[in-house]
Amino acid sequence: MTLAIIAGNGDLPKLIIKECQKNNKNFIILLIAGQSNPEEYKDLPYHILQIGSISQALSILQDNKASEVVFAGGVKKPSFTNIKVDKEGAILLSKIIGNKIFGDDNILTTITNFFAKKGFKIVGADQIIKNIISSKGILTNKKPSKSDLENIDIACKALETMSDIDI
Repeated sequence: MTLAIIAGNGDLPKLIIKECQKNNKNFIILLIAGQSNPEEYKDLPYHILQIGSISQALSILQDNKASEVVFAGGVKKPSFTNIKVDKEGAILLSKIIGNKIFGDDNILTTITNFFAKKGFKIVGADQIIKNIISSKGILTNKKPSKSDLENIDIACKALETMSDIDI
């Protein structure tokens, strides 16, 4: 099984690569042009893809027998009018534009669903790197006061509300 790492910017893609290397897991790297710095991957084999080159991405994934895909790293939302797309890119872009009014979460869901429907298992970074997500509970020696707990409850409710409307 080969893992395809579709990499944006930041450290997360590199942490996933280190974990794959540590565990002798086969992987390929697809850097998103303008989002990833190829210099940071100079000692590794990678492919650079334009955002709209979905047919090329699918071809690379199939040629390398990738069965799993992880999306990792930040990606600045491009101007949809400046994206050059291939056939599969046009299909995906039409789905994204149709969902654009629903926010970033729906855009990401549309992208992952697209790849999943093409037969790839979508995995999260937390499925590759164990303990990357904090455990539930108090993580410090100082316990929160009653006032802190009330503020935490208010913040959780606010986060839940904002998440529902994708702010």
